Amino acid sequence: MMKPQQLLRLGVPDGTPLRLAQQFIRDFMAAGNPSSCLATEIFQIVADPAAFFSDDLRAPLARAIYRPAFTPRAGLAPWRQWGVDLEPDKHLISAGLDEVPGVYKDIHTVMAAQSDLVEILGRFDPKLVKMCPAGQKAED
Repeated sequence: MMKPQQLLRLGVPDGTPLRLAQQFIRDFMAAGNPSSCLATEIFQIVADPAAFFSDDLRAPLARAIYRPAFTPRAGLAPWRQWGVDLEPDKHLISAGLDEVPGVYKDIHTVMAAQSDLVEILGRFDPKLVKMCPAGQKAED
């Protein structure tokens, strides 16, 4: 059995991946594999987790470790001019640049993506939004 510090040094992140690495070790040993191969096995899973997604023994650990590579955009993200194309029944009054409507994610998309975590109890549709003018302290 490997100690948690040894697993961390091999690149296994703390938390759930560390617990899954310990479970992998138990299952690996129970399958009759030699303990001398453990460090190499775990190092390979950490190095390329996606390669082990289809392996029943290694997949839980591989999926917990996997982080997709960051791909930078080829160009700037699209944005809309402040005050242009606002919904006709909405009015924006005296907001700073940080309150431009285009900077917010679509709430329906966000809620749909989190449907297993949230329960919708109601809906609020403001018809008027009055923001503190840019550079002034908001009244809370």
